[in-house]
Amino acid sequence: MCSSDLDAGLEAAQTCSRTQEPQRATIGLVDVAGDVHWFDVLFVYHSDDPDIGGVMIVARDITERVVAEDALQALDNRYTAMIAESPDLHVLLAIDLSPVWISASTLRFLGIGPEEPFVDALLASVPPVDLAAIGEDTRQIGRAHV
Repeated sequence: MCSSDLDAGLEAAQTCSRTQEPQRATIGLVDVAGDVHWFDVLFVYHSDDPDIGGVMIVARDITERVVAEDALQALDNRYTAMIAESPDLHVLLAIDLSPVWISASTLRFLGIGPEEPFVDALLASVPPVDLAAIGEDTRQIGRAHV
């Protein structure tokens, strides 16, 4: 167990004892084989129960969940870095087609900063011959939220 896990567990137990309110902590423990296991630990005050007479501790092994969350976070970090470094243009639009997120490469391509109007810059990048074919309704998409 690392010291921060020990501190969190001790603090939760002390808080439970002092306030008589249930407390939780996530604690990593090393088994006899040297493998780390993660536990969601619940501390419940029971000093009024003569059979218990203190704080009951219930620990649920959440190792698989923690490992899966770590793997997902690593994948997300890798994907985010890949998108951030990509020369491709990436834009995430809300259901109303207003921009939620715009990649750095898209901002560089359009020559705008993250706070500048995206729709106007995008329309400015459309060749004049194609711009004539874009209707006014299409030009207004996303402007209300930028």
